[in-house]
Parts: sequence; structure tokens; C-alpha cells
Amino acid sequence: MPFEVEHDWQASLSTPKPSIGERAKTRLLLLLCFLWLSLGLIGHHPWKPAEAQAVSAVLHLLEGGSWVIPSVAGNPTLENPPLYYLSAAASATLLSPWLLPMHDAARLATGVWMALTLLLVGMTGREMWGMGAGRQTTFIFLGSIGLFFSAHLLHPEVAALTGYAMAFYGLALARRRPWRAAPLIGSGMGIAFLSSGLLAAGILVSTALLLPLLFVNWRGKAYLTSMSLGLLIAIAWGLAWLIPLWQHAPEMLASWLRSGTHLLDNDSLLYFPNLLLWFAWPALPLAAWSLWYFRKHLLQRPQFQLALLFLSVTLLLLGLGANGRDILALPLLLPLAVMGGAAVEELRRGTASASGSNCENGMAVSPSSCIR
Repeated sequence: MPFEVEHDWQASLSTPKPSIGERAKTRLLLLLCFLWLSLGLIGHHPWKPAEAQAVSAVLHLLEGGSWVIPSVAGNPTLENPPLYYLSAAASATLLSPWLLPMHDAARLATGVWMALTLLLVGMTGREMWGMGAGRQTTFIFLGSIGLFFSAHLLHPEVAALTGYAMAFYGLALARRRPWRAAPLIGSGMGIAFLSSGLLAAGILVSTALLLPLLFVNWRGKAYLTSMSLGLLIAIAWGLAWLIPLWQHAPEMLASWLRSGTHLLDNDSLLYFPNLLLWFAWPALPLAAWSLWYFRKHLLQRPQFQLALLFLSVTLLLLGLGANGRDILALPLLLPLAVMGGAAVEELRRGTASASGSNCENGMAVSPSSCIR
């Protein structure tokens, strides 16, 4: 009998334990995202100077000011369109003052925007690399140092990041599901524009238009349909604010549009690449590994075409049109995290076990199999 007990104990050690199921992994990631979003979102005074303008704009709305033209310290400004301020004011109206201080209640809008961004990043990773890659992509994005410092702020660029992520996911989906991709592309462009302004819209529109011009993979009917409808939806989003703005303050609108012609007058081309060396850790080295691993057919893969073009356009236009603020680099994390998700399985398994031939109907069935 003692021998039999010992034998069973040894057998149990040698028997492989079942791996955690897909549903359990997703639940664990959701728990991690919730904890990450909650950390630092409330329970402190507004960070100065990062949140001062947003708090002032939200107070303006709560006191009955015009939603069309944000006002900071009593001065009307169009530095950032009103979408994020409206969402923060709605959150503050619901939860302040009976539950939270105004600034904490308003900052909860940031948590909602970031939760949507994380969802979109995961869906992009899964669409581009296959089952399981969405969790890996989300984890890489979540672990980026720059996101931790910027994504809990009461700041319009957080909502703009959601718009970037939505449009990026729509572009990734466009060749396969054009009718689903079109509203994602258009709404993403609209949200980014109504949160951050002309530069954000320019980055997304430029990426969408350059894809079919530079790469034959993007010249199919499906992509052209989704892009065309997406641009129409984006125009509708923009007009929802531009028409009331023109009715209330046509001179201010004209001045703001003229300022858009000077967006590319800045010279910060090296600021954002240098910033990424710490801001995008660990997404940057993982993306570099992915580019090296798939280097032989890199520019023939639609996923890398999209990610690299989005990264290049964003770096160029931010360098030419943005001032040196770290939070403006948030959209750069999207393509880096997505590219990092492509080869994370190869890092774990080792390059010897990687396979590039297991495809089904042109779709990647796992991150380590094939890239469509």
C-alpha cells in the first residue's frame, strides 16, 4: 500500500497539468485592467499643471457655459475641441458632489475612455494575429511606461487615444469586414478630432489614404468601401461641432482653421523618437523583435504595412505639428504594442519552434502560426 501511494504521487508529478482556459485568461486580464484603471484615478487633488485646464473647462460647463467653445480660466479657447470636456462634465454631474469631489467625479470619464481603448487594442491584436494575441497585445500596451504616467489624467488626449485606437482597429478590420469597419474608422476619426483637433484628424486621414496608394494589398473593393464610408461618417462627426461653432463664433472658427495651416511649422522631429526610448518600454523592444523575426517578408504583410505606416505618419506629423508634451505620444503606443504582439509567442517558445505555414483560409489561427 505505501508503494502504491508513492507511485501515485510520482505519477501526479509527471502528468502535465491542464493549462488555464481561454475564458479564465480573459477574466484574469479583465481583473488586471480594472485594477490598473482604478489605481490613481480618484482620491487626489488635480495634478498641476497637467489637469488645470481641463478642470477649468469642466467647471465652465457645469456653471452653464457654452458647450461649443471650451473656456479655460474664463478665456474661450479652441486648443482642444469640447468632446472630452463634455464627457467629464457629464461624469461630474452624475457623481458630484454627493459621491465624489468634482475633479474626481470628472476624472472617472478618463477611466471610461481608457477602458474602451484597452478593449479596442485587444480586438485589434486578435484581428491581426489570431486567437490569444488580443490578450498579449493588451498586456503589452498596458505595461508601457508612458501609458501609466498619462492615462489617468483628466486630459483630452485620453479621449483622443480612444479615437486613434478605434480608427486603427477599423483599418485592421477593413479588408475583411468593410461594413463593420466603416463606422469604426469614421467614429474613431471623429472622436480623435473632437478631442484633440486637426492634427489628430490629419494623422488618421493620411494613414487611411496612404495605405492603398503605397500597398497593393489595400486596393481591394472592401477597403475602398470601408474607407469611403468611414470618411463620410467622420465628416458627419466633425460637422456636428463645426456648424454650431460657425453659428456662434464664425471669426473664431476661421482663425482656428487658419491656424491649421501652420500645424507643420514646429520642428520636434527628434523629440518623439527619443521619447519612445523610455515612454514605449516594453512595447518598443518587443516591436523591434517582431520586425526582426518577420523581416524576410515584412512589407508584404498587411498587418505590418498598417502598423508601420501609422507609426511613421504619426511620428512625422507629431514631430512637425506638435509641441514637446509627452502625453501627445500616446497614439505611438498603439502600433508598437500591436507589432509586439506578433512575436511574443516566439519569444516564449523559442525561434526553433516557430512555424509560418499553418494558415487556414488566409487567416492567422495563432500568433505563432502565420500572418495573413
